[in-house]
Amino acid sequence: MLSGDVTFARVISLFHLHHHDSQTIAELAEATGLSHAAASRMVDGLYREGLVDRREAAEDRRQKCVELTPAGLKKIEAMRQVTTEAYAEMMAQVPKELRIRLDEILMELEPYVIPSEPERGGRPRKPRSRRQS
Repeated sequence: MLSGDVTFARVISLFHLHHHDSQTIAELAEATGLSHAAASRMVDGLYREGLVDRREAAEDRRQKCVELTPAGLKKIEAMRQVTTEAYAEMMAQVPKELRIRLDEILMELEPYVIPSEPERGGRPRKPRSRRQS
């Protein structure tokens, strides 16, 4: 199910497209840390595999906009499933008390690691505690 050239940059690109819809190759290059040329080659490969579609940008025909295809969405779901299964198998070895503590810590960290929508004025909201008393 995860056949093909699975690299970190490709995985990041697929998930980035899933969260941001259409992106230019330059935006994907920035998101992955690749050069524009390397990102363009990567997009070519994703296109050949049918995972993304690309078209000229309406405002600048020199730029290519890239977006996921239905096959790309299926690939993301397959990657999520494999990751979920791997974590479940790993966590099954961890004692219940530690899993509970880890869950509590992750809940406290969530506001810091998941971007929030900026409030008016363009400043991000302060993280709020999700801990219940």
